[in-house]
Order: sequence, then C-alpha cells, then structure tokens
Amino acid sequence: CAFPEFVIPGISGELVDYCDDLNKRTERFIDALIKIINNYADYKPTNIVNEKYSEDIVVELYKKILA
Repeated sequence: CAFPEFVIPGISGELVDYCDDLNKRTERFIDALIKIINNYADYKPTNIVNEKYSEDIVVELYKKILA
C-alpha cells in the first residue's frame, strides 16, 4: 500500500489505482513504473519529507498539540 500524502504524481512517485482485474492492475503498475523510470531525474521525494517532517516542523506541531 502507498501513503498518498507522500506519493505525489510526477514529484515523488506514481499512485496506481486498485483494480479487481489483475491484468489491468498489472498494466497500470507497469505504466506507472515506466513513467517513473523515464522521468527519474524529476522525482524529488526527499523534498516532500523535508518540507512536511523536518525537525523544526515536527517540533512546532508538537508545540501546537501540547498548547
């Protein structure tokens, strides 16, 4: 399973919608994988984690929770 808050299409990966049809699901997965391989240099997943979960941001979130 994926975490949609981390997987942003074209930036940190590609989400593949679930499908009951195994063949269609496999095709969708392969299409997404090919897209990632072809655009690998454009994907920056670390940036998303740093923007949302850096030490400073997490500390501020805890301060809000505890306030």
